[in-house]
Amino acid sequence: MAGRKSVNSIAAVALLALGLGVAAPALAAPGVSTQQGSGGAKNVVVFLGDGMGEAQRNAGQLLTVGAYDSLVMDTLPYAGEMGTDSVDPATFITDSAAAATSLASGIKTVNGAVGVDATGQALIAVGGGFGTLSEIALGLRLGRPVVLLGGWAPSLTTSEARSIIERHGPPPLVATTPTEAVDRALAALAGR
Repeated sequence: MAGRKSVNSIAAVALLALGLGVAAPALAAPGVSTQQGSGGAKNVVVFLGDGMGEAQRNAGQLLTVGAYDSLVMDTLPYAGEMGTDSVDPATFITDSAAAATSLASGIKTVNGAVGVDATGQALIAVGGGFGTLSEIALGLRLGRPVVLLGGWAPSLTTSEARSIIERHGPPPLVATTPTEAVDRALAALAGR
């Protein structure tokens, strides 16, 4: 990645996503205009690669362009990197669930876990699929703090649903941003 600015942290991803909205006019290629009147970016594209460790990038380069040429992604002006490795002591390999949790929340977890801390003591439910609903139910049944981020939040926070859930333990908490979800989960754990 010679010749490019490289940053290693979750802050790099957040900064990239937020900062491009402000910096896009300055970064735009010659002849490419941004949205008229606002001064902001018309579009922001963030590439996230699953399974994009250095070894995989090197293998892709050797296979497609050889040892001395660059991949197209290496010609982009900015790059951000972060370690999304799991805290699973049994393996060096991270699965997509643990990587996605780390990327979305900044909290590392074990393989096979989405939205829980490494000890499984808290759950952040994102989205509204039936798999998510079963994870919420299991978390509540085990007495773990559960934080809802979108998805099932409107359905599980009605007075009728709360009265049923409260018979078995504390109801789920609700957050509107990933940062708030992490903060609420950590606060719930601290208050135990």
